[in-house]
Amino acid sequence: MSRALLQDDGSGRIHAELAALARWSRQDAGEVTATFAPNPPWILTLPWLVLGLVLLVAAFPVNPQFFPVAAAIILVIFGGTALAAWLWARSQKTRVARHALLVGARRQVIPFATIDPARVAVSTRVRYLGRHFHSGGIRILQSQGATAIINGLNPDPGATSPHLPPSTVPSPFCEWGLAGEPAEVLAALEAAMVADGYPAHGLAQRAQSRTFTPPKAHPAQDLLLQRRALDPPLPQV
Repeated sequence: MSRALLQDDGSGRIHAELAALARWSRQDAGEVTATFAPNPPWILTLPWLVLGLVLLVAAFPVNPQFFPVAAAIILVIFGGTALAAWLWARSQKTRVARHALLVGARRQVIPFATIDPARVAVSTRVRYLGRHFHSGGIRILQSQGATAIINGLNPDPGATSPHLPPSTVPSPFCEWGLAGEPAEVLAALEAAMVADGYPAHGLAQRAQSRTFTPPKAHPAQDLLLQRRALDPPLPQV
């Protein structure tokens, strides 16, 4: 069965449909067919480990007899904090289901009908991505390395990047960074959307051909993925 991608035409019917999609639950998304975990950045864990090591070295000269107890306390506190940070980052997974993406530990639902297969790309890094998009800001999971970027349902219309002026017209769409190896997660997304009847052929290849490194500045080409209110899905070329 062929399905059409959602287009915001400003009508009450579409706004009601968008509101209904925003209320989708995990059950509406269907069975999960693939799961991808992020690669947590070292900055989440390394500072805690380094600080714990410094305290260990400093604790020994103070009271050598008490050192084993102090070492155990330090290891539990700082090692446990580092482990908790790593586990939290790993929980920010991308799950590909039958009818939607489930993103993050809260499993935010992004219905396939709201994902534009032509507004996709791969960023070589997460840093500075929040400065490079207008349509609702960008929601990036804690990750490092290359990240797949898509455009889909915005659960918080009107939210924008703190580095950009707020949009005068809230957009029902925004950019999302997906956890996992970009080629793998994009291939799984394309296969699931096609199987669900959406015109998503070539999505993964199109994203790979648009690999970019976000600079600190904000050149015009960064608007590649933005989708403001009333913008139709882009032609798939």
